[in-house]
Amino acid sequence: MTWLTVDDNFADHPKVEALSDKAFRLHVSGLCYCAKHQTDGKVVASRAARLVGYTSKALTELLGAGVWHTSPDGFEIHDFLDWNPSKADVTKRRNASKERQRKHRESRVTESVTEPVTNGVLSNPLQSTVSSPSDRDKNYLQAVGE
Repeated sequence: MTWLTVDDNFADHPKVEALSDKAFRLHVSGLCYCAKHQTDGKVVASRAARLVGYTSKALTELLGAGVWHTSPDGFEIHDFLDWNPSKADVTKRRNASKERQRKHRESRVTESVTEPVTNGVLSNPLQSTVSSPSDRDKNYLQAVGE
């Protein structure tokens, strides 16, 4: 999961403060979309029309305020990558985290842990305590007196 970075002065910025409620909602919805889908601040035109708060008037307002810019595929949010990590940075951080966790897990493997447990391959844990079917049949017959 990614996180959207928004400065606590975000709503007070002159470009943002002047936005109507609909345009503000569309802008925040666009920011969240870009962070969630790691688009590096780009919103394709077909997706913009489905964001919360979208109206053509709100979109025109964002473009006029310089909060969003047109791009070949749709729109780009102004300064998105100044405040949020790029997709490449997120991928790099995730891969480094996976590698760190793998090394940590490997370092915790000891002689007392068996190979099947270490590699997640477990046999039936009840297998050693359950009698074979023929033994159960014999025990039943003995219990009922036959």
